[in-house]
Amino acid sequence: FRSQNIQAIRTIAALMVCAFHLQYLFMNEGGAKPFPNGEMGVQVFFVISGLIMYHTTRDQHKSNNPFAFLLNRIIRIVPLYLLVTFVYVADDLSADFISENASRILSTVCFIAPMTDVVGPKYGYPLLDVGWTLNYEMFFYLLFGLAMFLKSHKYSILMLVFISIGVLYQLANTGGFDPSYITYHDYPHQAMNFYANPIVLLFALGVLAGMMLDKIQLSKKAALFIFGLTSICFINHVLAWWSLPVNIFTDTAFIFTWVLAAALCDKANVQVFPGSVTKSGDSSYSLYLWQPVVFAYLRTIAEKTGLPYLEYPWMSFLLGLISAMLVAWLSYKVIETKVTKFLRQKISML
Repeated sequence: FRSQNIQAIRTIAALMVCAFHLQYLFMNEGGAKPFPNGEMGVQVFFVISGLIMYHTTRDQHKSNNPFAFLLNRIIRIVPLYLLVTFVYVADDLSADFISENASRILSTVCFIAPMTDVVGPKYGYPLLDVGWTLNYEMFFYLLFGLAMFLKSHKYSILMLVFISIGVLYQLANTGGFDPSYITYHDYPHQAMNFYANPIVLLFALGVLAGMMLDKIQLSKKAALFIFGLTSICFINHVLAWWSLPVNIFTDTAFIFTWVLAAALCDKANVQVFPGSVTKSGDSSYSLYLWQPVVFAYLRTIAEKTGLPYLEYPWMSFLLGLISAMLVAWLSYKVIETKVTKFLRQKISML
């Protein structure tokens, strides 16, 4: 399984989130937001996570070692996240800040939703705003690691667990199913508002995409045609050219099929995206984490120097994207890869 196209889609997903966060630049123009559904990049990441975890654990000889799997995920996710979080709040760090935000600090470090907001899918932010998605990622990794204790049918059982949490739990408590992520059900156990949000189903859909990929074999032309068709539908939905809500049903229709089509192109040895886009996928995690920090510092610099940051939205938009991508690439090369390699070497020595 070669993942050039999936890597490229990771780049696109991160840039979608960047574009969504930079839309405040266009507020002064009074027009419609250019990327109204850019937050769907998060949902794309979740589906890809399920797909990649399925294939990495299925193919590797350590696939039956849940402890090694979970430790590897922690090494991959936690150090950079905590570093970027520290940089993000560095200007505010003080004894008063720490005492006033003790619960947020604890929830950030433990990857637990602070539940300071009743509306999903975030239910409150950790210290680094984008970290709310990592709370879901770590939850998925935990369930995935537990499923690896099973000797057979672990992927099917994992998907059944997610369906039970994301669908059956809601049906049992409300008598119906609301596919929207932006919701609150006032469940008996407050934390289940977070863990039973329909967004968790996207991880299961990623695993399902991996299982389907093993069964489907297409010619290069067929794979390319399906990818083109699903790409048109996905782009239409992201740019809101048709008035469809963003929820688990539409995401299944557009994100799941698009990611699966890209993976089918990988399997058929069809590289759809330029190599530069594929290569940028390596630093997509760094880009996702660093982009709010970069945008915040750019705005601060512009305000202190008197630069017309908000007067030229598209120029500022491009400046923000380019700056975030440069910082992300440096972070990946200088920090992410070296820290990950160092920690894995230390662990292997134990």
